[in-house]
Amino acid sequence: MSIMYLGTGLRYEIEEEGTVTLTDDEDESSDESKTLDSDSDVSDVRQVSAVKRKRDYLIEGFACPRKLLLPVILATLSQVAQWGIAASLGQIGAAMTDPVSCHGSHGKRVYRLSLTSSMIAVPVGSIMSTMVTCPRMLFNALSVIQMTAAVLIADCALGLFGLLSEFWKSEFGGNLYIICFALVGGLEGYLLTMAYRYIGDSDDIPGMRRQSASRLLSLLGVLAVNPISFAVGLSIQNGSVRCTEL
Repeated sequence: MSIMYLGTGLRYEIEEEGTVTLTDDEDESSDESKTLDSDSDVSDVRQVSAVKRKRDYLIEGFACPRKLLLPVILATLSQVAQWGIAASLGQIGAAMTDPVSCHGSHGKRVYRLSLTSSMIAVPVGSIMSTMVTCPRMLFNALSVIQMTAAVLIADCALGLFGLLSEFWKSEFGGNLYIICFALVGGLEGYLLTMAYRYIGDSDDIPGMRRQSASRLLSLLGVLAVNPISFAVGLSIQNGSVRCTEL
């Protein structure tokens, strides 16, 4: 609220809302419409022009410069890893680490520590991104580490790699599961916030382009995560995904 209403921390003034700048093509189409004699033709041209402006405005509103495209994609995948995979499959995966049963104390302990460490790591990772800008290569490497940890969590819950089923039931497997859970959460907070920092710190990109890239990242966080969470939740509800005792 302080940023939006008082402008706290803003380095440039945002253009006043409601102003529309016509392109050369739109100016030409307006001139052509003036030369038409028929009122119906003029109306048709105006309607087509209005639709075109709305379409262009929508596209421009979510445009992402090529320089920022990869960070936006990786930050979106980080949200998928945390909220679509880890958060959805976490309890089932933890239960699968119990060597006794799906409702044993060991599995409950693993899930309790996994969830607690993840919820702590998310804001810590976000705060760490404010300390210093992360080099792009390191950013990409951290994204690979996070996705790998998410795949391991999915493997534990779904049995993607059958040979690892016994491994997850060992003490080391349970500890690794907790570490993977914390990594996915902490790196989600770090990568997402760092992607927004890349967008905000790109002084060579016009402010409106940075704003549209930020909108795109926010939109993808909804469009990419929610369908996956819904599908996993539905599979858990109907019993397709569940803890199985060997």
